[in-house]
Amino acid sequence: MHQIHHKDPVISEEDDNSEKENLSQSRQISPVWNYFNDRTSQYLGRPVCCRCQKAFGKDTIISTLKQHLSSAHKITIENIKHTLKT
Repeated sequence: MHQIHHKDPVISEEDDNSEKENLSQSRQISPVWNYFNDRTSQYLGRPVCCRCQKAFGKDTIISTLKQHLSSAHKITIENIKHTLKT
């Protein structure tokens, strides 16, 4: 009788943390993130508007956040870029 050995992939805690940091860093590239925080204790990993505290889903895309800034706060991406330059 032959035994079949399956090797399960092992992901160390260090690798898992590294992947989370890379994801968080990539999300922070857009200037939109100057108006959102994804490190709040109540909504960890979810974007929260710094102006009105509205929380979004953790998989929310940048265009949705831009739309929120535009409709709720009259902030456009051009204003964000201008703000960063000054």
